[in-house]
Amino acid sequence: MIKNIIFDIGGVLFDDKNNNLKEKFNLSEERTKEITNITFGNNFSECMLGKISVSEYLEDMKKRYPDIKEELEYLLDSKDYPETFPLKKDVYDIVVNLYKKGYNLYILSNNTKDSFSYVSSNMDMNIFKGIVSSYQEHLIKPDEAIYNLIVDRYNLKKEETIFFDDNSKNVLKGNELGIKSIKFNSIEDIINNI
Repeated sequence: MIKNIIFDIGGVLFDDKNNNLKEKFNLSEERTKEITNITFGNNFSECMLGKISVSEYLEDMKKRYPDIKEELEYLLDSKDYPETFPLKKDVYDIVVNLYKKGYNLYILSNNTKDSFSYVSSNMDMNIFKGIVSSYQEHLIKPDEAIYNLIVDRYNLKKEETIFFDDNSKNVLKGNELGIKSIKFNSIEDIINNI
């Protein structure tokens, strides 16, 4: 019986597909993907590990890619998060309902200090019994240590726990470690598995 539900943030509770980038800069699908890959490739994981700030990363990237300076600022500057990283209200409503039904809710997410601050100001964080965030722990999914951390810290029984993430590698690692893990594609993935 499921008692504990772990959620990823980006791609599950918040939309990280950067759909507005394409429209704002009138880009092709291919160019949008290319800019997104440049922005969140390179060493962006250092931001999620809490080793460098997003502003430091942005300044470095603008020097390296001056031709997409505006696009980089749009994707990385926290003032644009409401457009580039909006809350998925329908998913959040389901999560709140699960809390009201008595499920223990947790967050296990790769995020930066800036994005986590934004997330925290757009959701009631009190509905979550525990939060493990990559930038605070200096660990990043799919490193098995971050999964073990959430299980151990909050004394979760794996057989009573389910994890939702939009990244196949993270889901695979969760399942390998004995946590029932579901790849999140739509709200139905939550509804059909709880």
